Amino acid sequence: MEKLSMAIYRRRLAETAARLLIAFIVLALITCPFLVPQNILIIIIGVIALIGSIIVWFLIRNKFVAEHAPHLVILASFLSIMPLVVLSGGVHSHFIFLFPVSPMMTGLLINARAAHIVAGVLVIAIILLALFNGLLPNLEIFVDNTDQTLIRAYWLILATVITSIFVYYYDHLSNHFNTYLRDLAFHDSLTQIPNRRSIQEALELAQTASWRNRSWLAVMMIDIDHFKHVNDKYGHALGDKCLVEVASCLKNNVRRNEDIVARYGGEEFVAMFPGVKPERMEQIAEHLRREIEQLEIKSDEGESVRLTVTIGCSCRQGSSRIPAIEILTEADEAMYLGKEQGRNRVVVADNGDAGNDT
Repeated sequence: MEKLSMAIYRRRLAETAARLLIAFIVLALITCPFLVPQNILIIIIGVIALIGSIIVWFLIRNKFVAEHAPHLVILASFLSIMPLVVLSGGVHSHFIFLFPVSPMMTGLLINARAAHIVAGVLVIAIILLALFNGLLPNLEIFVDNTDQTLIRAYWLILATVITSIFVYYYDHLSNHFNTYLRDLAFHDSLTQIPNRRSIQEALELAQTASWRNRSWLAVMMIDIDHFKHVNDKYGHALGDKCLVEVASCLKNNVRRNEDIVARYGGEEFVAMFPGVKPERMEQIAEHLRREIEQLEIKSDEGESVRLTVTIGCSCRQGSSRIPAIEILTEADEAMYLGKEQGRNRVVVADNGDAGNDT
């Protein structure tokens, strides 16, 4: 999953880079002739580079390439810059100011190793351009040194701006990708609610806040009764449907933003209610139990499946600082006690705090 997500991310970033390359070439083709006279061959090379960049963007945009999308963008950049450098004076070319942008683009699009390779290639290219500089043509016509300074400053500014824009897009997509990975790490893919890892972290934070504020913290362990029988009789497809329906029911009946319902594993769910006192906790648990009992889930054969849950509850006041996992363990033990008493019921853990409602 992570490998696939990374591939999607790099393709999107490559598509953005291809669009920026097209915009860069278009801007140069439009504005450069207004600064200094341009040789017709330079303009033709620019038009060819623009067509090539559009083709690369089209291939990436329509998903004809995926894994090699970043490489195509880097290749298009090289093919756009190198002929211009060679035909306009080598190391004296104003286009050479674009060289330092390439390793950065490569590093962001591919990886650091590729960036080092590109940097090495560019260093060798610069050395060769310097050695054979006297043999290279210079198709640029400069009226005087003022025009030469102007065009060099232009390309330096343009390269700086395009670099900053690219970094902005990279940061935007990187944040989006990190959010996506966090969702994968902290949400259950089947029920689309937080998972065990998420509720454990949330419980740690809530317990700390409870201790600091001397407030109550209620935790429920919710287990579907006879769930193995449902899987065995109707199949895992209906079992999954039952899990989704129960998760949806729990989520729809938890109103406050600070309350959390999560899938703890298998057919077990955990609900956390910061600031809820024991009496209110028991009322909420009983309401959840009744709501799930009223669910009617249809099998593929049209047969109705009814579910019940056993809920174990633990409520602690912040004046007693205990590990967050202990609150969850108390709720879990209360839930198993409810199973022994016949299931389909709410059991509150006797931890001493529940009777001390202050």
